[in-house]
Amino acid sequence: MAWADLDPGFRQVAERVCTRAEIEVLAMVAEGKGLKTIARELHVTRQAVQQRWRAAERKIQTEVYYQRGYDTGRR
Repeated sequence: MAWADLDPGFRQVAERVCTRAEIEVLAMVAEGKGLKTIARELHVTRQAVQQRWRAAERKIQTEVYYQRGYDTGRR
């Protein structure tokens, strides 16, 4: 699955709250690539890829909760 094939609402939130590096990792994960492959292609460590992925997930989840009116502690 390509980044363009993902739900437009998801992409919109991700593009608003994530960094370019985080979006790059999300897009590569969406294509089915593994962390080691992504790390090799981006010339970073596997841990860096994992951190970007987790940061993106956290930002997207927080934003979606905020949009739905849940208390996320966000100020």
